Amino acid sequence: MSKINEKINQQNNNEFHSAITRGGSILTPDRLIITNDEVIYKKRNKYLINVDTITMPIANISSVKLDTSIIGTDIIITSYGEAKIVCKNFTKSDAKKIRELIMERMSKIHKR
Repeated sequence: MSKINEKINQQNNNEFHSAITRGGSILTPDRLIITNDEVIYKKRNKYLINVDTITMPIANISSVKLDTSIIGTDIIITSYGEAKIVCKNFTKSDAKKIRELIMERMSKIHKR
């Protein structure tokens, strides 16, 4: 088992998936996992063979932006190094919950 999968299984995590009803793909949905220390973005690549993963420590996140449209909500997570995680086609309620969880964890880390 990889280190990322071990972290996902060990911690109190929150996992979200892009919504099929909001235009998300059935075969390659966006997955966003929020652990106590990092945000993990996973998406099956277009060939359906591998899963592309981006991991961003919560301490490095500078902003969380929600881009809401009629179809769904996109989540844009930016780090201090200008790296971005862009998750598409989430429900508005899930997107708000994701932002709340990240902001809550950011405030805990910055208080240390």
